[in-house]
Amino acid sequence: MLHKLLKNMNILYFGSSGLLSTKPLKALLDNGFKVCAVVFDETENAAQQLGNIAIVNTQTDSIVSLAWAHQIPTLRLGNAFNDSLLALQNYQPDIILVSCYARILPSSVTSLAKLGCFNIHPSLLPAYRGPEPIFWQLKFGEQEMGVSIHKLTETIDGGDILKQQPLTLRNGLTRLEIERFFANAAADLLLEVLGKLEHYLNLAVNQNNTLLKKSAAYRSFAQADDFNLSNHWAAQRLYNFVCAYTHSNRYFNCSINGEIFRITEALWFDITSYMDEPYNIEKDKVTFNCSSGLIQCCLSKYHL
Repeated sequence: MLHKLLKNMNILYFGSSGLLSTKPLKALLDNGFKVCAVVFDETENAAQQLGNIAIVNTQTDSIVSLAWAHQIPTLRLGNAFNDSLLALQNYQPDIILVSCYARILPSSVTSLAKLGCFNIHPSLLPAYRGPEPIFWQLKFGEQEMGVSIHKLTETIDGGDILKQQPLTLRNGLTRLEIERFFANAAADLLLEVLGKLEHYLNLAVNQNNTLLKKSAAYRSFAQADDFNLSNHWAAQRLYNFVCAYTHSNRYFNCSINGEIFRITEALWFDITSYMDEPYNIEKDKVTFNCSSGLIQCCLSKYHL
């Protein structure tokens, strides 16, 4: 019964550009949920407007484009939430949903939702709280990643957990492929939670309980040095990290037995192989031992 009622209730959706915001919103719209407004940060590229005609780039993933296509009001928030509080209140939200929104919502906003305010976070909380959880999970070579839906509080990613979905990635995915995989899982998880919201609210787990608290960790934005590599990593971990963040204008500084090599691309890895020498260079390729396994990568052709 609650699921039927939810489809008639107002959902206020906060997000940003990109798949992790767009896919869950699209899932809501495709399944008949009523989104009363879409809210995005002032730093986001909004739909331009000429008179009353929206100019939307339909070739990009954008919650603004989706909103315009479904004739849903959009609201760009500035730094002062209080300036927009009346506008948000006028939408009379029953539920507030957040996915990849850039800033913390104050209690003056979250309290507007009668049934609660919930956030989609791409990690198995309380591990990897913060703005770039996918990066850090790849950086540390997590074999099991995941998506969480939790109550939104003023503690960053710290609210009670309603439901989680563990995820295991295939080797060699690009960053876009990984984001799409997470986004699809997030969309499915959101529909499941909304379909049995009362059930999952009753089962919500406090992140401060003894078992979860041990894995709690917050990590901020990645810095340039966080892209440095080492042969002390496992070959599979190194391969997947490089595949995810390979870019035409990027090289990775990789330490191999104390020597620094500039790597541009990971070609293959083998978890069972090992060479007698620490590394071998053939033309623009370097093959080297890792803490476990062997990997071959392309070297930068520029001697910087």
